[in-house]
Parts: sequence; C-alpha cells; structure tokens
Amino acid sequence: MIRISNLPATKLNFPSTIKLFFLIPLFSINILPQSILINEFMASNSTVLADKDGEYSDWIEIYNPTSSDINLSGWSLTDDIGDSLKWIFPSIVINSTEYLIVFASGKNLTDPQIELHTNFKLAAEGEYLALFDPEGNEVSEFNPYPEQQTDISYGYFDGFYFSFTTPTPGAENRIDD
Repeated sequence: MIRISNLPATKLNFPSTIKLFFLIPLFSINILPQSILINEFMASNSTVLADKDGEYSDWIEIYNPTSSDINLSGWSLTDDIGDSLKWIFPSIVINSTEYLIVFASGKNLTDPQIELHTNFKLAAEGEYLALFDPEGNEVSEFNPYPEQQTDISYGYFDGFYFSFTTPTPGAENRIDD
C-alpha cells in the first residue's frame, strides 16, 4: 500500500489533467451522513406528487440514513435564513433508512396521522432551505439551491446533489441512463 503522505512532494506534482483524474474518485466516496438530511425536494410540482387535497404542492423528502430511529419532535425546516424554527416537526418517528415526505404548501398541517405540510412554499427561482435539529444545529442546508424546473426534483445521490428528471419521492434517488 502506498501512503501518499509518505511520498516526496515532487512525486505529487502531476499535470492538472492527471490531478483531476485522481481527485474525482476521492471525492465521490459514498459516505453516509451521520444524521437525517433533506434528500430530495421539488420546488415546482405540477404532476409528480399530489397531496391529500389533490393539489400538486412543493415537497421535501427527509431521509434517515442512520442505524437508529429518530423522533423528529423539535426538528425544524425553514426557507428563512433568519428563522431556523419557521416550521417545527410534531412528534413523529422516522425509522432507520426510511423516507418522509413533507409538503411545502403553506398549509401548516402537523398531524402525523394525515400529512405534514410546512407553513411555507418553496421558490422555483432558488432560495435558502435548511433542516435543523432540536438543539438548533443546521444538519442539511441549501444556501441557496439552484433555480428549479417544473417536475424535476433536486436531491442527494452518491455524495453529490443533482437534478432528477425522474423524481423519487419516498424512495431511493437514482440517476436515469
């Protein structure tokens, strides 16, 4: 095994095209986040996922990649960088490796037996979006997310964020061939 840190500096002075080739695999290592995260969202939904009222509201998918179930009581979502407590989750458990859809409709519904709806909508033009834990720590953030297209979601895949032409609300994200 070669330890790069033991090599002389002159041995690491590759041409930039070779550096890029070697750096890409190092940054695409799939390391699971240590906490729940905003895994995917849609800021301009017209046909992908309807809420209980039959409306195509914006939506945010939360994913728990950890090995533990997490009670979301006290966690919060916001689109306002100055208000980390804009919408607070009720007591609802997201199990290990489970997905949870929260509609960003402005309806402010917090009954976990029906559907969850934030008190804000997402802006297709791009804006701040973040998830905070009960201690006020930002655990997942877009500052800002890029401009969004109708019925194309934006989310996490293999260590990076992508736009998805085939959205997967409530399921594992995938890249189309």
